[in-house]
Amino acid sequence: MALRRLHPGHFAFMRAVVQGMDERASWERYLRVAGEPTDLRTIRRTVTWIRDAFAAAAYREQRPGTARLILINPEAVSTAAPAAATAVAAPPPSLEEFALSRGLEDFSEDEQIEAYKEAYPPRAAAAPATAFAARRAQSRRARLIARQLEALRWLEQRVAQAPRATDSVEAWLAPAMARRLRTAGIVTLEALVARINARGARWWRGVRGIGQGKAARIQDWLRVHQQAIGVRPGDHAWRPRRQLTDAELASVVPKGTGVLPYEKFDVPAGLEGQGKAGQTDREALDAWIGKPGEQSRAPATVRGYRKEAERLLLWAVLERRKPLCQMDGEDAKAYLAFLAAPPPHWCGPRHHQRWSPLWRPLEAGLGPAALTQARAVARVLFSHWVKVGHVATNPFEAAVVPEQAAQNTAPEHAPMQPEHWDAIEVALARRGEGPRRQRLQLAMAWLRHGTLRPSQLLQAVCGDLTSVRGHGRHDAWQVLVRRRGRTARVLSLVQPLIELLPPQPAPPERPLLSVGQQGREEGAGWRTPSGLYKAVKALLIEAAALVHPSRANTLRAASPSRLLVRTAIT
Repeated sequence: MALRRLHPGHFAFMRAVVQGMDERASWERYLRVAGEPTDLRTIRRTVTWIRDAFAAAAYREQRPGTARLILINPEAVSTAAPAAATAVAAPPPSLEEFALSRGLEDFSEDEQIEAYKEAYPPRAAAAPATAFAARRAQSRRARLIARQLEALRWLEQRVAQAPRATDSVEAWLAPAMARRLRTAGIVTLEALVARINARGARWWRGVRGIGQGKAARIQDWLRVHQQAIGVRPGDHAWRPRRQLTDAELASVVPKGTGVLPYEKFDVPAGLEGQGKAGQTDREALDAWIGKPGEQSRAPATVRGYRKEAERLLLWAVLERRKPLCQMDGEDAKAYLAFLAAPPPHWCGPRHHQRWSPLWRPLEAGLGPAALTQARAVARVLFSHWVKVGHVATNPFEAAVVPEQAAQNTAPEHAPMQPEHWDAIEVALARRGEGPRRQRLQLAMAWLRHGTLRPSQLLQAVCGDLTSVRGHGRHDAWQVLVRRRGRTARVLSLVQPLIELLPPQPAPPERPLLSVGQQGREEGAGWRTPSGLYKAVKALLIEAAALVHPSRANTLRAASPSRLLVRTAIT
């Protein structure tokens, strides 16, 4: 673990302290990142540490007099002079001994004699020395301050260092703060800036012991030293995510050739590919993916096509080093094997958005179901390209899912049991009251007892609900499921869902998931299936901590879409 280093801010702070400026104000101006500005004990401990570090640096430069000079407190000098005038007479030391004991060996002989006389005045002149001694002590203190400032300038030229990107956080930040960052896996200044740029203004979430205030001070320090470090927090890191425009987020990661999202990936020269119809592979992909609303494709379908096309294009260019239009059967086989066991730098958590440098096209190796889906989409893509004349053959026509994909199928992919749902209810209860908790509780009920996919659940509105006169004491309820380009279907609701419906009629255009148990308006909720996925996934992880470890993996591996097929029939 590296020792803290001396940077220009330390010298500026000590110059202010030596000249008598307020310690808190000087701390706030020069060393704000090092700790809480209102903690006077921390400030004084830091002053002591800086003095010791300066003295050690002077000793290394073979300047012991400068080292002792730095350790003198000018405030103590002004208060010691009057007391010296009334001291009890004792055998006085020699001038040389006196200078060494007071750290004055670097002063001139006249100054040493003057200080000696102040400390050991003649007995006849000792009594009336009050005002005169005070003036002389003040003059001596001023000279001491000037000498200390000169010594600080000399030290700064020789030992002050500028921070570098590869320096450890311990070298520049307060020990307690550095320990917290290291515990979170942030070891160097470069890694600290990378985390800030990857997560934005709330980068400190997940770093234990660092909140918004300390995070702001760290960012201020990084901004002051950004030229020396060579990397800096981006402009997006200074404002909340909701205040940033799409253009500002898009500028966080520039376009290039690497593991980047489809819209930022530049195909290098020579690998663009050109089909028989005259289009490049990228142009042919854009035409096939389309946009929501085109070719009767739902937004979820367009996102699915883009995801698979993105992975295929990145793999062909970065791993295979060949255009898509030149793929053959062996390439298709190698691609499916790659998806079953991708290298680590291709994988990352799903919650990182596409603007973030931490975004990755995969979370881990795909299982048989996901590989079958990837193969099916690739087969559809090349079938379309054969039809429009971009390629002559379909390399995925005879491709099969590799055998090693079965190893990616975890045994925890089992139906949800009642104890799992009990843990989910407990996790929900711990979130307290409020619209978000009620909306999430309603979504979990629909996922548990309904048959609507997450995308359909988000699109459903209260106007899709209809009441049918029942033969018993309760009326039956149905929900209309609209499907793009296909005939809508009607599904009956089970009693647990009927009990969650509002007692009074709701506006037809009101989203289904905004209806609370008491029929209160709670907002539209999630805008995309991704938002619903993140909220449900976070709840499932919380619930996993409440069950036996042997049962926890089922909750960790679950997702909104899989809850529909994993729920056990009881």
